[in-house]
Amino acid sequence: MTTCDPEARLAQWIESIGHARSVQPAPPAPPGTDAVLMELCWSYLVWDAGFAQAAGAVSRIFDEVFDFNELRVCTPDEVVGLLGTRYPKGPERAQRLLASLRAIFLLENGLTLARMLEIGKREARAYLDSLDGVPRFVSSRVMLLALGGHALPIDDRLCAYLEDAGLVEPGTAPEAAAAWLERRVRAGDAPSVYATLEAAVARDGTPPHKASPRRERSKTSSARATSRRSAGER
Repeated sequence: MTTCDPEARLAQWIESIGHARSVQPAPPAPPGTDAVLMELCWSYLVWDAGFAQAAGAVSRIFDEVFDFNELRVCTPDEVVGLLGTRYPKGPERAQRLLASLRAIFLLENGLTLARMLEIGKREARAYLDSLDGVPRFVSSRVMLLALGGHALPIDDRLCAYLEDAGLVEPGTAPEAAAAWLERRVRAGDAPSVYATLEAAVARDGTPPHKASPRRERSKTSSARATSRRSAGER
C-alpha cells in the first residue's frame, strides 16, 4: 500500500483481507441472561482491553457473583476488584457498566435486553446509545453482532491501529473513525472488517506511540454520578 489517500488505502486493505474471520464469541451466558444482554456485558469487557483480558475478567467475575443482576448491585470498587487492579480503564469501566445495567433494570423492570430483538434496528440503536454510561464501541458491537445492524465498533486500540496503518488521519477520534468506516464499508462486509481489525490488534498490539488512549468524555461523569447515586440500592 503506497498511496497516501486514506480512502484508497482502506479500499485496498478491505480487498486484501480475504475470507472473513470469526469474531471470538461471548462466553456462555449466566442462567436467565438473554443473548443481547450478554453481548453488551461482554462488549464492555472487550472495550479497550481485547478478548484475552475480557475472558479472564469474565472468569473472575463469575467466580464471585451468580449473574449480572448480582453484579448490578455491586459498588464500583467491588467491580474493579473483580476485574483486577491492572485491567485497562478499571474505575471508568466499572462506573459505566454499572450505570448501564441500572438504566436497563429501570427501563425494562428487570435486567434484560431481549426486547431489542423485537423492535426495529434504528429504534434498538437509539435505545442502546441512550443508556447511561455506554461507549459507542459497546452499542455498536451489540448492534453488529447481536442484532445484525450495520455498525463498526472502534475503540482506542482499533483506532490506533487504523491510524498507524494510514487508514485514518492522525488524531482521529474512535467515534469519528467508526462513523467514517460505516459510510464506506458495506453492511455485509462489516463483521469481517471488524473481526480482522480485532485479529490484527491481538497479533500486533497497539502501536507504542498510542499508549495514552483518548477518553470518551460525554457520558463518563454521568455514569460516575449514577453509580454514586445508586450505591444505596444494595
